[in-house]
Amino acid sequence: MKILCFAAIAEITGHNEISLESAGTIEELKHKLQQKYPQIANLNYAVAVNQTIATTNQSLRTTDEIALLPPFSGG
Repeated sequence: MKILCFAAIAEITGHNEISLESAGTIEELKHKLQQKYPQIANLNYAVAVNQTIATTNQSLRTTDEIALLPPFSGG
């Protein structure tokens, strides 16, 4: 499963794109991410699936485009 990382999450993972074993839901994905990258547990971030913000119980497919979006600030 390919996951795009932005801002602080990219800094934590050390990459703009990471791969994980498949996850059935967003909640499962977040759990796997926290196991691999414990610092992510301290962040408030959204998960987008196919360019739409996802809910925690949303199902995932290995072909989905997944992005981890920490809060952005700007003007």
